Amino acid sequence: MASMRAHPTIRWPVRVSAATLCVWFAAVSPLVADGRQQAAPAIGQQAKPPAQTAPPAAKPAGTQTVPPAGQSAGQAKPPAAPPATPPATQAKPPAAAPAKPPSQAAPSARLAATVFVTDPSGKPWPDVKVLAIGPISREAATDRDGVARLTALRAGSYRLRFESAAVVTFEREMVLKAGPATELEVTLNAAPPPPAPPPAPEPPTPAAKTSAFVLKYAPTAASLPDWLGRNLIGRNDPVSEEVVGETNGATATVLQIRDPLRDRAKADADQLFYVIAGDGSAVVGDRKETITAGWFLVVPRGTPCAFERRGRNPLILLAVVAPPQ
Repeated sequence: MASMRAHPTIRWPVRVSAATLCVWFAAVSPLVADGRQQAAPAIGQQAKPPAQTAPPAAKPAGTQTVPPAGQSAGQAKPPAAPPATPPATQAKPPAAAPAKPPSQAAPSARLAATVFVTDPSGKPWPDVKVLAIGPISREAATDRDGVARLTALRAGSYRLRFESAAVVTFEREMVLKAGPATELEVTLNAAPPPPAPPPAPEPPTPAAKTSAFVLKYAPTAASLPDWLGRNLIGRNDPVSEEVVGETNGATATVLQIRDPLRDRAKADADQLFYVIAGDGSAVVGDRKETITAGWFLVVPRGTPCAFERRGRNPLILLAVVAPPQ
């Protein structure tokens, strides 16, 4: 062996037995383990243990092992360098956000509610308006089965109002939560019958009928013969008429006629004639009468009448004109 170290350039076949290889491997293994422990990082990480290498299989007798260039026979092979360990200061990737549980509903989730409206006997109420006031306001009406459906709602508290001319207005609370559609049963009472109309007012009591004629003249009394003695018609006067009595509606005159009197009709008043003295004739409508003292004539309104005297003396009449009451 000394001659081999003195002459490294000399090459000749060397026989190595299996026992020699086992001794060499047992001497080299502690050195490799010490080198790996010294190369491991000092902070927070532990070097991986070296992979166990199976001992080389024993070569058959007569086989020579040629050492690599620059290495003499029997010299130990240096241990391999351990793999590089990443520095401890390398940044870790950000942790992923925890996923929400599937049961948690999003704020914008749309929910639905079905409302069944009946009367106290269980009969459905159709045409009832259902108004929901809350996070989202919705309105619906019950069908002939008394069912109203409110859709596209959000979770939260709602105030339900039920209105119809046939039922008493009713309100109640409803809370919607995430999950299946909410069903709600409501019983409504029938509206009371409308009040009876007030009785018709009694017709006003007619005022007591009073005469349209109000006495505004003082009562008078006179002697017609004496009055005629003072107021007799003149010889040359054709007709004379003077008032001898008057009230609020009627007028009494003394009518003295010498010449014929035509067209004595009154369209808006009745006329009464009494013959005081003289003779003559009277035409009332289509009748003609011969009149003397003491005759009494009634001429309705609008009836034509005419008078004519006979003889020397004038025809004297008491005429009363009375308008209709």
